[in-house]
Amino acid sequence: MATLAPPGGEVIPFMIHGAWLPRAVPAPRDLERLSFADDLDDRLSSLDPGLQAAARAVAADLIQEGERHPE
Repeated sequence: MATLAPPGGEVIPFMIHGAWLPRAVPAPRDLERLSFADDLDDRLSSLDPGLQAAARAVAADLIQEGERHPE
């Protein structure tokens, strides 16, 4: 778990996937992948409502972005 905290912005907790890897390589295209939205489970309810809404908005934006730029 990490936090996204831009100067003067909202703080959003999020999970970093594979950030520890020494180098990034593309995954096989046929590999099932989880999305950011898939990680939004009941733990999200532990955040205040504003942060919950921000995390859901990011998930929605990422889904829309994926629809515009499919792999």
